Amino acid sequence: GARFVIDDFHFYESGFDLTDKGLMIVAYLQWVLQTHPDMRIQVSCHTHGDMHHSKAIDQTIFRARSIQNGLVGMGIDDRRVMSVGYGKSLPIVAGDSRTNLLTNQRAEILITTMKR
Repeated sequence: GARFVIDDFHFYESGFDLTDKGLMIVAYLQWVLQTHPDMRIQVSCHTHGDMHHSKAIDQTIFRARSIQNGLVGMGIDDRRVMSVGYGKSLPIVAGDSRTNLLTNQRAEILITTMKR
């Protein structure tokens, strides 16, 4: 399926609670899912290499679940949204510059099912 990278998903610093801007992105995703009732998605979160691996895994799992829970709370059936956290295991770019770290900290939306 199609994959969309959202590199500016907004969570509070070092946490997994969505900011107001993050909630607006979730509301847009909810609108997309409401508009396409046959669509199912996987929400995956990723982070940078500037933290211990186990903390990175936990943070990305909780962030992905936060997005999933936001969608479910807005009326989307929980069977339509899967969440996964990859920690820092799938970087887009190498290096530890601030720009590269921020590039690797992202959410991705993968459309897993959609009738045409």
